[in-house]
Amino acid sequence: MALTEIKDALAAVNGTAGMPVANGTKSGDEQKELTQLMNATKFYIYKSQKIESSDYRSSKKGSHTNNYQVEFDVWYAFSEDEQRNYYYIHEEISCPFKNTYVGVYSKSVSGIAKVCEWFGRQVDVTFEPVSNANDVKIHRSSPTSTQSSQSYTSGFSWNLGGNVSYKFGGESARATVGLSGGISVSNSHTYTVNDVTIADNGDNGSECKASWSFILSGVRTTYAPFSTACVNMYEGSLTGRTKLQAGTDFIISTPVKSRTPQFKGTLSVQLKSSCGKMGTTCWERTRNADHSETFTLPAVK
Repeated sequence: MALTEIKDALAAVNGTAGMPVANGTKSGDEQKELTQLMNATKFYIYKSQKIESSDYRSSKKGSHTNNYQVEFDVWYAFSEDEQRNYYYIHEEISCPFKNTYVGVYSKSVSGIAKVCEWFGRQVDVTFEPVSNANDVKIHRSSPTSTQSSQSYTSGFSWNLGGNVSYKFGGESARATVGLSGGISVSNSHTYTVNDVTIADNGDNGSECKASWSFILSGVRTTYAPFSTACVNMYEGSLTGRTKLQAGTDFIISTPVKSRTPQFKGTLSVQLKSSCGKMGTTCWERTRNADHSETFTLPAVK
């Protein structure tokens, strides 16, 4: 890209047409919103989970597969004053369960019983450094722990003051832009969930990780003397029967010496199958799916 093109592009982004630009950098006093300055760098975790025909109480159900995904959107900037790279990361979680789920039906399980099979029971996501955890700081994280939510909001407002630089155009760009007024992050996302408890398992100590559990309510049973197997069985969370669409947000930083910081992202999904008789839940079975990916985060310096 020619120097003139860099000047014009910077002026368009920063609203500073006419300001002098030297060596592809500029200074200004106005604070800028980070997600508006650059495109996100993206990383992914993919995992498939297959429930075989033999896993169902009734072999007539066949085999079915759920396909899960976690997308990491990463924006980053460098604090010249602190000599640290800062990262704002939005994590988008998509876990559909409807392919494997089978609602309540009657089946002989050591005697007549009611069965509800392979619903989503828990989803865990973790983002942690591969090494040098003591060098990493977590500055903000969302959401906080909630109990039996129907909806929740993930996000926050945050700013990094002082002299800040970022790569204009993202990871592949050569032009580095300086801002004397700092940068800010102001972003939020609202998600609709059904009977989901969120546990914030993050740690800013020696383990230093951003981590959440999404715990979906399971089946309930009551005693019903005139019903099959003397039980009424009620399906669990609608989210666990259909799809968990959720998100988290966090800000971390690493020192300039970590020029290629590596982090591990992990997704863990738990499915459950439950039987019910005589008013109680019994003979529960569990299937787990886990997958991790290691990412090298981009850095300004």
